[in-house]
Amino acid sequence: MKKFLSILWIFILLGGFAFAKGEPAPVAVEEGEDFVRFFEVVLFHGFASYYQPVLDEMARLIPNLKLTVVKGDAGRALIAAGNPPNVYMATPGGVSKYFTEGYLLELDDSNIENLADYKPGTLDPYYRDGKLYGIPVCTAVDVLNINLTLAEQVGFTVPDRDFLTPEEVLAFFELIKTKGPEGSYGTALYAANGGSQTRNFGWLSGFGARLFEDGDYTQTTINSSEALAGLNFLQKLVQNEYIEPFPTALDDDETLKYWGAGRYGLHWSRAGGMLGMIDNAVAAGIIDEPFKQRFMSFPVDVGAGQKVAPLTYGGMAGIVIKSGDAELDKMAARVLDYMTNDIVQTMTIRGGGNYATRFSAIPPAGSCIGDPGCTENIRVEAIWMANGELDLGYATLVVDGIFDAWLMLWQEFTEGNLEPRDFLDQWEEAINDLL
Repeated sequence: MKKFLSILWIFILLGGFAFAKGEPAPVAVEEGEDFVRFFEVVLFHGFASYYQPVLDEMARLIPNLKLTVVKGDAGRALIAAGNPPNVYMATPGGVSKYFTEGYLLELDDSNIENLADYKPGTLDPYYRDGKLYGIPVCTAVDVLNINLTLAEQVGFTVPDRDFLTPEEVLAFFELIKTKGPEGSYGTALYAANGGSQTRNFGWLSGFGARLFEDGDYTQTTINSSEALAGLNFLQKLVQNEYIEPFPTALDDDETLKYWGAGRYGLHWSRAGGMLGMIDNAVAAGIIDEPFKQRFMSFPVDVGAGQKVAPLTYGGMAGIVIKSGDAELDKMAARVLDYMTNDIVQTMTIRGGGNYATRFSAIPPAGSCIGDPGCTENIRVEAIWMANGELDLGYATLVVDGIFDAWLMLWQEFTEGNLEPRDFLDQWEEAINDLL
């Protein structure tokens, strides 16, 4: 019987690719009549030709490679049907739900060439009970973007650092409310879709709120005085009408368009696409010219002794699902290693507002596209390195349930119908029930 090695590569990001300098070594394969190298590539957005350079490079490096492109997200269906791919690539939450001992191949120096090349903290979400099951191809960190032009118009002096304090945010938003153009707001705490789950949780990180501590996933640490302080701060934004009205009717895409039109003082963002949003607003005649902006972390409560605001994040990661054939699994690990190496990372981060997880990716490791965005993208990477990443529970098997519970509570909270203490009590109970 022929043995099939399939890679399910789900692309979450859109962007063009530029090949890196240098020649990667071809992937070694073992010949044999009963061994067929078959790679199934599933493109999340269905644009096969858009990613053809990556597919062509894979075919060049791996002898006798047969590529079949399947449009759409069929990965979970294949796994649920008991016919999983050998290598599965998806979002961090998409791969971590399969972190079960015996189901995935443990990754270490024997099957991944250079684990030391990964930047500090980037592998942490992919450990479970001390074993590494996944490796990231890129990360997409969530930060804030400040409208410097609006700040100047309302008379707010932006400090020369990569964050605002909660007190500074409140002062800025009050100025926007009283002196800003009609239809402008401090920010938007959008709540219509799942994008609000991890991203808006970033507002709490600079207060010291943490979902989990020290890799302990037996219970959550969210119900803390630090998290309460963060929610009390956000409640002020709601009560003082600093946010865009009707948050449960707003999704992330809509608010990004509003941001590009200069509507908010601060808003969630990722590098790579924000300048494009502004350019689109200019082209549509919504604003006359681009406004000045800058990336920064979420607010840091320095008055309470906090020093950083660890970032929420997304991106792509890969796992090897065990086949029962040790040699096949070894080959699958080699392929996953190639799919996350510095050459491929350099290709996949360009244009998507994402950052390489390996030091060896071509500098600058951020997705610098032209001079206007390059400086800001490098700035975001520096913010990421300085603040680190939040442990969002990706190493649990229930991360989807954790943030499904958040979304329901967040919708009630942003509409002014749920108190901070009740929010934390209910979320803590929901999380611990899942764990």
